[in-house]
Amino acid sequence: MLKEDPRILIIDDEPDIIELLEIFLENFKTMSSLSPLEGLEIAKTEHPDLIILDVMMPQMNGYELCREIKQNSSTRNIPVFMYSALSDSSDIKKGLQAGADEYLKKPIHPCELETKVRQTLLKKKAECRDPSNRPILQR
Repeated sequence: MLKEDPRILIIDDEPDIIELLEIFLENFKTMSSLSPLEGLEIAKTEHPDLIILDVMMPQMNGYELCREIKQNSSTRNIPVFMYSALSDSSDIKKGLQAGADEYLKKPIHPCELETKVRQTLLKKKAECRDPSNRPILQR
């Protein structure tokens, strides 16, 4: 369920990137993790309204992490944005096949990110109000 103040979880192994995304998303409440495994646990316990994650990380890459998020019953309905410098159509396809709702190419433009985040959160809010708006696979 979407809260009044939507919370966004950012997962990236680079603190500078997390800080930059937090600046881009200053109008939202954010939390972050430098570890994909820790990020997965935070997602399971905190149930953020949106997760934004990097593709290239140690321990578990973003594709694997996204699959884990989407296969877990407590996190599967959380929208996931992936971002990466990997921007070939095969990389984008791989991200979307892993379950990502959006695949953003680096460098990320602040205006594009904020617009996509707002659109996704509004869509999620509408789905929470009327479950018939949800895709059949998520019912």
